[in-house]
Amino acid sequence: YKAETTAYQFRADFGWPETTLAGNWKIFAAYKYIERDAVLDAFTDSDFHGGGTDAEGYVLGADYGLGKNAWLSFKWISTNEITGQEFFGIDCDVVDCSYRYDRAQFDLNAKF
Repeated sequence: YKAETTAYQFRADFGWPETTLAGNWKIFAAYKYIERDAVLDAFTDSDFHGGGTDAEGYVLGADYGLGKNAWLSFKWISTNEITGQEFFGIDCDVVDCSYRYDRAQFDLNAKF
């Protein structure tokens, strides 16, 4: 088997470093690439591709401060499998066997 141990992330943020005050905002974009054996599944982001590895994709998001130590977050996560797998003898070179995962997520956060 070929070693699949590469993982990386690029991320860019624009706005306030923290959105813990009313009116503070931040937008961000990230690209992640996590091959099958790059990290233990237990330590991956559970929101990205439903957790686990063998995924690549992007995350777009924004945070907005609602008040002192309270903010609203939004993320759009879109991922695909990197290598995919063979399903019931179907030739994945002819048929697309990859798994696509899209998620929109809203969070209301508070810090005590």
